[in-house]
Parts: sequence; C-alpha cells; structure tokens
Amino acid sequence: MRRLKLPRPDLILAVVAILGLLLCGFLFYGNTGQAQRQAGLEQRLSQTSAQLRDILRESQDLDELKAKETRLLSQTSGIAFATEVQGKGMTLTFLEQAQGSGVKIDKLILRQGKESVREATYPVYRYSLTVSGQPAALAVFMMRLTNIPVSTMVMEGVEASTRDSTWEMRLEITVYVQSS
Repeated sequence: MRRLKLPRPDLILAVVAILGLLLCGFLFYGNTGQAQRQAGLEQRLSQTSAQLRDILRESQDLDELKAKETRLLSQTSGIAFATEVQGKGMTLTFLEQAQGSGVKIDKLILRQGKESVREATYPVYRYSLTVSGQPAALAVFMMRLTNIPVSTMVMEGVEASTRDSTWEMRLEITVYVQSS
C-alpha cells in the first residue's frame, strides 16, 4: 500500500488564506462597484423626479391660466369685439403708433387663424412685430398700444434686447374678432 503524502500544513494554510483574501477582495470590490452604480442611479432618479415635479407644476400653472382665460373669454357680454375691418386694419394702426412715438418697425408679420373657446370659434389676427428705437420712444409706443380702443387685443409676449446703441422689442399681439 502506498501512503498518501500530504503537503505541510503551513502551505495548506497559506493557500487557504490567499484564496480567502482573494474571495474577500472580490466580494468587497464587486459590492463597491455595485454601490457606486446604485448611488449613480439614485442620483439620476432624484434628478428625473425633480424635473418631473417641475413639469407637473408648469402644467398645473398652464391649466390655471387656460381656465382663467376661458372664464374671461366666456364673460363677453359688454365687451366690444374688434370688427373684421379693425382686425385687418391693425397693421396701419401699428404703423401710425410707431411713427407717432418715434420708433421704427423692422418687421411686421400678420397671421390669420381661428381659435375655439368653449362652443364659439373666433377669427383671430396674430401680429408679430419687431420695433427698434430708444428706450423712452419704446415706452411711448407701448403706452400708445395699450390705449388703442380695441378691447379684444391681447399682448401675448414682449421681449426686449439691446443692439448697439438702440433697443429692440419683439411683440406678439393677438386681436380677437367677433364671429360673423
């Protein structure tokens, strides 16, 4: 019979210790990488949640504005709508107001359309204006626009910027016309 010769116990303990250290290192670094990935995912999730909350808040604000606009437009008794001629003729009115206030109209675009509010459909004239001039002249122009006797004219957007020594203002104006 042959005798099985076993290696020395020191060598066996050293091999087991090395294997144990390798296993611990693998488990530790594997978990660390997973923890880092999880932390990154949690950060992306919180950013996405914040963006979603902002979008929902903006959506609620828009819903409130639309509801308010609908309420205001539904209370049309006593409001003098612009006539078809006034809606189209606003181009001449804008040119006269610009000339009287000392500003220059660089661009004027008219788009016709229709807008439905509740059961009614109203013709609308959408104007995009770009005017330039000195700040005081632009203020006079804006004041003149607000005094135009058309109660269904709405300034939907105003944006001002400076270009060299003059100022430029972009306006989005909508005129609602009584349905015929």
